[in-house]
This record gives sequence, C-alpha cells and structure tokens, in this order.
Amino acid sequence: MKAILLIGGLGTRLRPLTLTTPKPLLPILDQPFVAFQLDFLRRMGFHDIVLCTSYRAEDFRQTLGDGQRYGVHIDYVHEETALGTGGAIKNAERFMNGPTLICNGDILMSLNLRELADFHKRKKAAATLALTKVDDPGAYGVVETDVEGRVERFVEKPAPGETMSHTISAGAYVFEKETVALIPPGVVHSVERELFPTLLAKRQLYGKELAGYWLDVGTLEKYEQAQRDVSRGRYPYRPEAVR
Repeated sequence: MKAILLIGGLGTRLRPLTLTTPKPLLPILDQPFVAFQLDFLRRMGFHDIVLCTSYRAEDFRQTLGDGQRYGVHIDYVHEETALGTGGAIKNAERFMNGPTLICNGDILMSLNLRELADFHKRKKAAATLALTKVDDPGAYGVVETDVEGRVERFVEKPAPGETMSHTISAGAYVFEKETVALIPPGVVHSVERELFPTLLAKRQLYGKELAGYWLDVGTLEKYEQAQRDVSRGRYPYRPEAVR
C-alpha cells in the first residue's frame, strides 16, 4: 500500500520559524520533522510515499531527494496554489493503485497504521479514519462511532457535556481510489468539511481507535513538546538516516 503525506501548508501557527523554512523541515533535535514521519511510515511497512508540496517545495527535494537515505521511495506532487486537503489528495490520485494511506504533515505518532489498513479492508469502507483518545476533546473535533466502527457523528470542538467521546481524528486515513474520484479536480476542497459528511451520510465512513503516542506539532508550544518528548524517549522512534 502506498502512502501520501500532505506537507504543503504554510505553517502559520509556527511563525516566525516557518517564514523561511517549511514546517515539516523544522528540526526535531538533529533531524527535520518530516524525517520522523518518513521513518515511521517505513517502520509501518509503507515504502512508496508521495509528498504533496506547495510552500517552498524545492526545499523538500533538496533535503530529502528520492528518499533513499530513509529507506523509502519518494515521488513529489506540487501545487502552485494550495487547494486544501482534498485538492492535494486529488493531485496525487495518479499514483494510487488501490487503497492508500494518507497522513497529515504535522502529526508525530506511533499509532499502528497497519492495523488501520487491515481494519479498512475488513470493513470494505470507502474511507477509514485513524482515531486517538485525548484528555481534552474540546480543542479538537470529536468522532463518534458505533460498535462496528462506522462513523455516526462529528462534533467540532464540543462544549462540556455535549459528547461522552474523547476520540478524535488522528490525521491519518485510508482511502479507496474510488473515493478520491469523488473529489472535484482543480478546486479548493476540504475532505473534513466536504467529503467526510458525504461518506457519513452514505454510511461508508469508518473509524478505528489506535493506541500509541500522538501529537499535533502545529504550534510553538507543541513543537517544543515534540523536542522534549523525542529527547526523553516518550516518542519511541528515531530516524535512521544512514542509507
């Protein structure tokens, strides 16, 4: 199974650090953040990876090359104008040859994505979301599922008592190629706001809760936390950039 990594964002919440460096290339200790993602995907068995770039795209090619040093093969898809999560995925559609893993570019995780892929295939889902539990779901969008894992409702930044669930989208998904065909080409499109509600209404959207480390490295505070967690071993993996 191939993987698509969405790394085209401007990283505005991490300014001024991202004024000259794309967020995925900011260092975590001695490696760019994206190296941790590539290393993790390799450990999960994903060796063919498509990077969807936009902001300072050439910086990624110069830093990562073809991915050989990280034990993966990288293809690049570039957007001159950012078209949202759906638009980026649509641009990578030609690389898909079946179910494909898609990951947001600002997440540090150790969730078992092979388990996600296996669950997706068993359920014959159109798309499956990796879910993780957090202590304070009010800062995120909560995902409610039934006992079979079918998504029943999204609750965006719930107020206290609005939902009993603490599970949120972990920023990793498995999509069927036929699902990506539903995304219109050449326009700004959000899978979260446009595609997922459509699949939910058709009862074709599933979610799988996974245990493990998870952190949205999208703010200065969380970026500093990532540095601490890696240095103290709370995040279990370190990139092996030796190839």
